Amino acid sequence: MKTLLTSRCINQRGAGHLLKGDPEGAWADHLESLYLEKFNGSAEVTNLYKAKWFKALSPQDKEAEINKRYLAFVQTIERDKLYHFLMACDQPNPVLIIRSPTGTKEIKQFLGYEWSSAKGDEGIKLIKDANGRHLTPLYDETSRDNAAKLNYYIAENFNGNPVAIPSALHSVARTTALVDILDFSRHVFDKQFNLAVKGGVKFVSKWPISSLRIQAQIRKGTSITQKKAVPGPFKVVAGGMTHAYTHNTSNREANTITVSASGASAGFVAFWKEPIFASDCTTIRGANDEHTEYLYYVLKSRQSEIQALSTGAAQPHVYPKDLETLQVAVPDSTTLRMIVSECKSVENDVHSSQTSIEQAIARIELEAAEIYGSSTRRTEIDKLAVSIQYGLNEAMNEGGVGYKIFRMNEIIRGRMVDNGSMKCADISAEEFAKYKLNKGDLLFNRTNSIEHVGKTGLFDLEGEYCFASYLVRVVPDTSIVLPKYLEKMMNSSAFQSEAKSKASKSINQANINATIMRNIKVPLLSIAEQQLFVNRIEALEKQIKDAQAVIDAADARKQAILQKYL
Repeated sequence: MKTLLTSRCINQRGAGHLLKGDPEGAWADHLESLYLEKFNGSAEVTNLYKAKWFKALSPQDKEAEINKRYLAFVQTIERDKLYHFLMACDQPNPVLIIRSPTGTKEIKQFLGYEWSSAKGDEGIKLIKDANGRHLTPLYDETSRDNAAKLNYYIAENFNGNPVAIPSALHSVARTTALVDILDFSRHVFDKQFNLAVKGGVKFVSKWPISSLRIQAQIRKGTSITQKKAVPGPFKVVAGGMTHAYTHNTSNREANTITVSASGASAGFVAFWKEPIFASDCTTIRGANDEHTEYLYYVLKSRQSEIQALSTGAAQPHVYPKDLETLQVAVPDSTTLRMIVSECKSVENDVHSSQTSIEQAIARIELEAAEIYGSSTRRTEIDKLAVSIQYGLNEAMNEGGVGYKIFRMNEIIRGRMVDNGSMKCADISAEEFAKYKLNKGDLLFNRTNSIEHVGKTGLFDLEGEYCFASYLVRVVPDTSIVLPKYLEKMMNSSAFQSEAKSKASKSINQANINATIMRNIKVPLLSIAEQQLFVNRIEALEKQIKDAQAVIDAADARKQAILQKYL
């Protein structure tokens, strides 16, 4: 029985007492939290208390009868656990576990294909290299014995041979002992495999440790649909990372932890300081508000561990039972209060940084608006550009084949950003040369939903990049206009309003062609005045960058606080 035979649990003599039927053995205290509540709530006990013969017994005899049945209840489950524990320990060959990634891009790279919805070219499209070979870690279409592919290790494991997964495949494949994926910790032993990574987070503490089930109230949310919801002041928290819609009633009080139950965000931990309506999520409440907030910081620091608990390929789920057995340190009240206080201080820094970013963005917009509101002469973009060019109309892939190609979603705060998830275009060097981006180029988004049309990004990266057909490249004439100055003018509210008003519109789609865009006028300061403007903008952008660094470091700071005290 793993519950008894590991160092975390009682010793072997305690296990012997249980199996021999000794009601006073060490097992009684150790397993009480696991089984007693389940036993007391069982139909057997409920019916026993109703039986006339039981009611007629003396208090001592009643206690003896209950204890006898409780012992049998625990013995039955623990014997079954012990039997399967011994059988699992006797398996010499490890279990090979292969799990698909969860990110859209990573899934496509794993499977080696993507779905095309292009008219006339619909269907599954294999991702291939320049030589036409299928790119996937699953198999090599020319060799069954390629040790860089997963099929090789599946065959070796099936044949009983030892396997050593190469580091390149660690994100999707691992081996583990059979005994380590059978869950012996629950009051119901259903022999299901738990494929969550064990040992990835070893929760060791100088304080006592107990399960989340003992420390908190864990409840499943109440199902509701947007159609049935009545718009109101309470946020409906479902399976996403934020609220889905609102309702006119709440079912959870303020200061409640939620864990998203299903979907791509299954296992996401959030804390709500206001009353909410909990739907497709699990809620957690500690002994009081302060204890609940402590539990939130602990669970949030173990976000990846909780998300790894998800089961289900098509629709991942994290259930309340998955959370119940999480082990959490139980510090004294003084230490708990200090943890909450210091973590709150970090969150206050985050809120201040978010405000700083918002203020800097507003100031940048105001700087541009002041120029637009002045009497500065205006000049068509066409007269400020060396060239204006549509992007590349070519099929893209997520397999990393070819040259990185910018799309609209990589325009972030006026810059072209390589977010690590860029698509590629598999084109010749000669074709790439026509669309190769150079520092100082601007990319204008000509087609999308109306709120995104007109967004403009400045390219200032190292490396080889090209751009897609729904972007228009503007190469500024740097003798009369600075690229950053022109980018800010084109992203200003005044320019965006004019551009959007001139866009052709259809259902969920708008378009501004290059001819319209190049004839829009922008204020043109002297180069010296432009440089002063750019200097002010860059100072504000540094403020944004510094504030973002505080936000990005927040999780690590809170983790350090937990490690210091726990």
